[in-house]
Amino acid sequence: MPDDLVLNIFDKLFDVKCLCRCFAVSKRFSSLIPRVQTLSVNSNILNSIWKSCSDSHSERENNNNYNTNLQGLSFLGKFSEFFVDGLAAFEPLRFLPDLVPVPSALVFHLKQVRCLDLELFSDFNGDDDSVFKWGAKFTPEIDSVTFLYATSLSKTMKSEAEEDATENEIAQEEFFRRVKLAMRCVKYAVWWLGVLGHVFMKFPTLESITITDWKNKGVKLCLGGECRNFFHSWGRTRAWIQENVQEIVGTGFVPVLQLPISGYVMKGVTIVNFKCSDVFDVDTAMLDAFAEEQGPFLEAVVQILEKHKDSLKELL
Repeated sequence: MPDDLVLNIFDKLFDVKCLCRCFAVSKRFSSLIPRVQTLSVNSNILNSIWKSCSDSHSERENNNNYNTNLQGLSFLGKFSEFFVDGLAAFEPLRFLPDLVPVPSALVFHLKQVRCLDLELFSDFNGDDDSVFKWGAKFTPEIDSVTFLYATSLSKTMKSEAEEDATENEIAQEEFFRRVKLAMRCVKYAVWWLGVLGHVFMKFPTLESITITDWKNKGVKLCLGGECRNFFHSWGRTRAWIQENVQEIVGTGFVPVLQLPISGYVMKGVTIVNFKCSDVFDVDTAMLDAFAEEQGPFLEAVVQILEKHKDSLKELL
């Protein structure tokens, strides 16, 4: 088969683990793999890159701080660069220990990727609540990050939901626990922004990128090549977020939220919006954060803004 046809097949495979296997097949394949234009990397592979970079970096001990607060964003920016460097160059043996041994020096560098699909990992463990999602409108200067939490999300009928609505307010301790969880989500928004900037710099041919996380906590992010200026604004944006991200400009609690379009009912709903920009509209920012979702979380924001605006003012 001609090289172009083989490359077309590789682009249909696109999963990096499959490409690593193909790379080890023959010299011809190893010469073609670096020319693939479509690449998909799942969270297991990226977790290996994360650990590898973390173990080799002198400031890795600061990584523990990200579980509880927003300090160390400078390190997070540097780490994004190391992470993308690891993404751009793969050692097949690192990810495929079951392969017939090949020299560990064999590395393929990806230079022509046009479409990149990343499934990033998150460190939320089994003890964390499962019904929450964060979102943001990603621009070179991210305006805000919105966090939406619910104690439950079900198809319960309206009458049943009203009967079960025994909690009409939220305890202060529980509220701050949810805010703390929201701050962890802000950490991921900052990290995604850093990854975006360095990815567009490392892959000059990139035309589109999709980012999700394997636990589905963040809203799916889809961007085109027009966002290459992410890298140039990343340093200034990171510094601004570091100084101002803890400014909460919109919070609210709704005991029961009916979602007629999706047919769901949310209970114990808490929404938190973190300001990350000098000029922005809170309502628009909350809606933009979940615009890509087009599901119950976006509908929940719409319902809160239309029917429960007083709850935002009370908690604020």
